[in-house]
Amino acid sequence: MNGIRVSVVTPVYNAAGYLREGLESVQRQSFGRENIEHIIVDDGSTDGSDEVLRQWVREHPDNTRLIHQEASGSPGSPRNRGLAEARGEYVFFLDADDWLGDESIERLVAAAENHQTDVVMGKIVGANGRADKKQAFLKHLPRTTVFDSYAFWSVGPWKLFRTDLLREHDLRFPTGMLFGEDSVFVTRAFLHAESISILNDYDYMYLRRRDDGGNVTALGRRDAAAAAYQWINTVEQTCAAIREFNLSPRREGYLFKRLFHLQCKSAIHHMGRVKDRERQAELHAQIRGLFEKWGTPATVRELKPAAQVLYAALPTASCEEIVRLKDEFDTVELTGRSDGLFAAHPDWTEPDFERWAVEVGALYPLRAGITVDERLGDYRHLQGRLTFAHVPKDRVSAVLRCELRGTDTVLAFPVDQSDAKFSVDVPLRELAAAQQRIRRGWDLYLEVTFGDYTTKDLLRLDLSSHTRSRLRRLTDRLRR
Repeated sequence: MNGIRVSVVTPVYNAAGYLREGLESVQRQSFGRENIEHIIVDDGSTDGSDEVLRQWVREHPDNTRLIHQEASGSPGSPRNRGLAEARGEYVFFLDADDWLGDESIERLVAAAENHQTDVVMGKIVGANGRADKKQAFLKHLPRTTVFDSYAFWSVGPWKLFRTDLLREHDLRFPTGMLFGEDSVFVTRAFLHAESISILNDYDYMYLRRRDDGGNVTALGRRDAAAAAYQWINTVEQTCAAIREFNLSPRREGYLFKRLFHLQCKSAIHHMGRVKDRERQAELHAQIRGLFEKWGTPATVRELKPAAQVLYAALPTASCEEIVRLKDEFDTVELTGRSDGLFAAHPDWTEPDFERWAVEVGALYPLRAGITVDERLGDYRHLQGRLTFAHVPKDRVSAVLRCELRGTDTVLAFPVDQSDAKFSVDVPLRELAAAQQRIRRGWDLYLEVTFGDYTTKDLLRLDLSSHTRSRLRRLTDRLRR
């Protein structure tokens, strides 16, 4: 088995009825069987997987190896064993019940070599009712980083890793975790990688939902409390792994955000299904402690409005109330009131609003900037973009507010707005008329109203010397 380029590592535990698609997909790779070794680690299966695998190796002895070990109770152990045995320049982790597109390995390796990236992830398709992994693959990014993409929204192990990266940093899957070990491993790999590739030009991986409930993340159907604990532990271990890298608060908060939006919310979901009230209370306390420990100010700034409500309620809400807020997660939206901008459920009564709504004006400020600035006769034509996070742009109105410095003089001009873009023609004659007795400058703001909430942002606009001269001439003419 000379010239091995890629080692495909497959951990197997009681997957006899689901093996064939994955095994065959490795042999069909357009990259060439002679360039691939398939390392299969049987983690003490008891359902006949061993017999299926032995027969497969007899049929494909040239590029397939089978390793047996006692049941470890965790996918991390067999993956580590396969990684230790890998001889390829790259390693790809393929679970026993999933399979590859026929051109996947060839395309993944080409991306790694053409763009000199350390981790390559290809578009993932769900099979048999399993959801697609869409968020991470919205954009085709041949060379990027975890901070410039949605890579962290897919922390499963189904990726191509440069073997030297894994061995240089002694990267291993944590053992003893029923699931979530891939989150810790992939997070460390992302953060050690100089760059990564995200490919959405082909269906690279097919993830299957097993009919027998054998997916490890299906634990919640059998034991809600155990599933909740595993999700809590996943968040804890992944946050700790991120903290090892001493990132800036902003970068750390960006990564923590995903863990609280998805994984910690999963823990709350399973907590709500626990019947034992004492055990439920223990889980509630653990989730509360998790956010107290890792919910940094930078993390809070990154959270969506619904998550702002959910985690702000943790210290005082009961288990039932937290579950209710989790169930209402997708219907929470921003509401503009005279006393501020709030994240809230639109159907809440006033008592609910008083207790659960979170004021988020400081977290989601209006930001406006000029993209076009030109003089058209006696008008200044401005175009720009506004950013008002999580606020529906079709429900806001805007004006250009001109404030004469050091005075109470304010002029307002209508703004044409389309989605996040705006334009306005500023009549220089009106500005000149308003300042004819005062030689002071103007501050220009974009003022936006959403419901009963109004806010503004200063436009960083330097009136050109030509425009200032024009204003002075107009002012002098008006004085005469």
